[in-house]
Amino acid sequence: MTKRISAKEWRNSQSRGNKFGAKKVKHCPTCGFTHDSKVEARRCVYLHDLVKAGVFAHVDVHPVVTLAHGIKWRLDFAVYAPESSGGGMCYEDVKGGPETEGFKLKRKMFNAVHPMARLHAVRWDRSMKKWITST
Repeated sequence: MTKRISAKEWRNSQSRGNKFGAKKVKHCPTCGFTHDSKVEARRCVYLHDLVKAGVFAHVDVHPVVTLAHGIKWRLDFAVYAPESSGGGMCYEDVKGGPETEGFKLKRKMFNAVHPMARLHAVRWDRSMKKWITST
């Protein structure tokens, strides 16, 4: 005889995780937020180290921007330059894999609504052991 389970129990048994295999990092040591991947958490630590060194003035984690038609997009970081270097800020979205079509569409919408703001897609290059930024 087979055991009957509820619909909720069945849905929970079917979870597949992230399509790119990313593992969430809860309670980041530098900011306390939950990051969607280990690479994003590593970038957070790196940016906060740059703030301590005086390269950046401040880092916001998970800022929300508004796109066309009121669509909200949660990016990974907003990085602020110090006033001594002219100020300014840019947004960063950390990528562990290739840029998806969804990201490319959101980037176009972002550029249309926020033409003066900068958005960087950042990824960790394992072979060169450094961060690669694309605009």
